[in-house]
Amino acid sequence: MKTSTALLGCSLLANGLLALAVCSKLSLRSAAPSAPSPSIQTPASPATAAGGGPEIWSSLQNPDLRTYRAQLEAAGFSPRLARALAAAELHRQFMARWTAVARKTDDYPFWEQLVRDPATSAELERISREEYETSRELLGPNPDGDAPALLHAQFPSLSEDQITQILNISQDYGRGRSEIFGSLAGGSMTTAMRDKLLALDHDQHAQLAQVLTPEELENYELRTSQLAGELRVKFSAFDGTDDEFRTVFRLQSNFADRLAPQYVPPTPEERDAREAAQKELSEQIHAALGDERFAQYQRSQDFNYQQTYRLVGRLDLPHSAADDVWAVQQDIQQRFPALRANRTLTPEARAQQLAAMADEAKTRITSILGERGFEAYKQYGGNWMQMLQRAPAAPPARTAR
Repeated sequence: MKTSTALLGCSLLANGLLALAVCSKLSLRSAAPSAPSPSIQTPASPATAAGGGPEIWSSLQNPDLRTYRAQLEAAGFSPRLARALAAAELHRQFMARWTAVARKTDDYPFWEQLVRDPATSAELERISREEYETSRELLGPNPDGDAPALLHAQFPSLSEDQITQILNISQDYGRGRSEIFGSLAGGSMTTAMRDKLLALDHDQHAQLAQVLTPEELENYELRTSQLAGELRVKFSAFDGTDDEFRTVFRLQSNFADRLAPQYVPPTPEERDAREAAQKELSEQIHAALGDERFAQYQRSQDFNYQQTYRLVGRLDLPHSAADDVWAVQQDIQQRFPALRANRTLTPEARAQQLAAMADEAKTRITSILGERGFEAYKQYGGNWMQMLQRAPAAPPARTAR
C-alpha cells in the first residue's frame, strides 16, 4: 500500500471529525458562530481572537500555517487540535490541485472500468507526497499517527533514519507495482508483467536487507509482509506458538521464489515444479513440528474446520470442541463410501442406512455443540452433511458375457 495514498484517506476522515470539534469549540465562544470563511484574511492579534465573537474564525485565518497554528493555540485550542486544523487547511489547498488533475477521469462512461493512465497516477502520487512532506516540514510529525509515527510505534528500536528509508523504499516499489497494474487497462496479466512484479518483490527485500539487520528484517516482515499475513490466516485455527509461527515463516520464506504468486496460468513445467516445491515445504514443516502438531496444522488448513473453530468460539465452547466435531466428520465421511458402494443393498435399504447415518451425525454433533450450535454448524462448517441427504443410486450390476 502506498504511504501517501493511505495518509490522504486518513486525512479526509480526520478532517471531518475535526470540523465537528471546531464547531463545538466555537459554540462556547459565540451563540451564533459564523461559518468558516474560504478566504484568507489579515489576522487579528491573539488577544482579540481570544475575546470571542462571530468574527473569531475569520480573524484566526493566516496564509502562514505556522502562524495560523500559533494563533489557534493562543485562542485556546489544544496543540493537537491546532495542528490538525492547520493540516486541514493545507489539505484544502492541495485538494484543489488533486481535483484539477483527477477531473479528467470524469470522461469515462459510467459502465467502463476507471483506469487512470500512468502519467495521471504519477502526478496524483506526486501531489500526495508533496502534501505529506509539506505538512511534516511546516507542522512537524502528526501525533495522531502518520506513517513514520505508526512505524515507530510498531518498531520502537528502529532509528529515524531507518524509518525514513523503509518508507522511501516502500513508496518507490509500491509506485512500480502500481504502474504495472495500471498498464493492464482491463487486459490480462502477461508473463513479462508477472516477472516484473516478482522482480520488484525480490529487489525490495534486498533493499530492506541493506537498511535492517537480519533480525530487524525478520521482525519487520513478520508484521508487514504478504507472506506473514497469509500465514496468520493459516494459524487462525491452529493455536500456534510464537516459535512455531517463526519456524513455519522461515521455512516458507526459503520457498518464496518457488511458491511466489503466479498471476498468470502456469505452464505444465511450472505447475510440476510448484507441486514439487509445495511437497518439499510440507515435509520440512512436518519435520519441524512433529507428527502430532503437523497433523493439527494440516487440519487447521481445512476451510470447514476453520469455520467450526470460529463457531465454537462464538458459542463460548473450548476449542477442543472443534476437534471433536472434526473427528465425527472424518468418521462419517470414511464410512460413507462403503455404504454407497454396497451393491447388496436395495435402494430402500440404502436410503434407510443413509438416514440412520445422518441421524447419528446429528446426535453426536449436537452432544458437542448443543441444539443451537448444531443449527449454526449446518451453515458454518457442516456443509459436508448435505451428502447424507441424497440417497445415492445403486451401482449398476455387471452384465454377464
